[in-house]
Amino acid sequence: MNLTTLRAPAWINEMLPVPVASSLTWVLATVSSVPPAQWLQILFVVEAGLILGLTILPAKVTGYLMAYGARASETQTLKAGEVKDNQDAQNVQGTDSRAAGENDRDDWFAELIRLATSWGQIPHSWFGGFYAVSVTGSIFWLVQYLIDGRILHFFTSWQAAISGPGMEPGQVVLLWTMMFLQGSRRLLESYLLVKPGSKSTMWIVHWLVGILYYVMLSLSVWVEGSGKICHVSAREHHLHIANPKFRGHPSAQAVDRSHRVGLA
Repeated sequence: MNLTTLRAPAWINEMLPVPVASSLTWVLATVSSVPPAQWLQILFVVEAGLILGLTILPAKVTGYLMAYGARASETQTLKAGEVKDNQDAQNVQGTDSRAAGENDRDDWFAELIRLATSWGQIPHSWFGGFYAVSVTGSIFWLVQYLIDGRILHFFTSWQAAISGPGMEPGQVVLLWTMMFLQGSRRLLESYLLVKPGSKSTMWIVHWLVGILYYVMLSLSVWVEGSGKICHVSAREHHLHIANPKFRGHPSAQAVDRSHRVGLA
């Protein structure tokens, strides 16, 4: 399957103006010319860059954006203490402290971030969703491999057509096992060991970024071994079709047609 020639369906091109259809075709061809592993690496780098970029923001803004869980509770406590200290300082310092308070109120960017992060705070019980997604992803991609599923075949054939052979199957199994055990351990901890009634919260944007991270991580384990996975899949397919007892079965013909289309 040559994904560098990927095109939008004809009915979409007919509905869109010619310049838009041409731009869409160019975007699809550009996206498909980059292997999935590289796209995942780009997304990981973007996530890391955004987190590092927060450190250059003012301390007050960084506190609003990066505090979550127990740290969020500590931040709220510190903020309450700062408010009391500021009130005491204003009573002592008089005019100078009032000027400082006016400057603080003029910090519209920090206030905007505070308002944004105050919306969509999710409870601590949602934190286990990270590890539920991790375990679900591990099981999903394993099942896809065992049944030669179309979704995994799409990504692995895309990767193998552009990149090299990748990791050995044993390395893929090792990484998958480590990911599955780690996700299972953290999932059990999040529901069995966490104290009930926790008031810790997290901004929903942080939660969504974490979910995306674990989705990409579960896929990256299999994409890195795409060349070997495709080779094993194709070998098993041909051995299966070559069996005289199976060759004439309608399901064998359907499988053979699907593989011919996928490898074309």
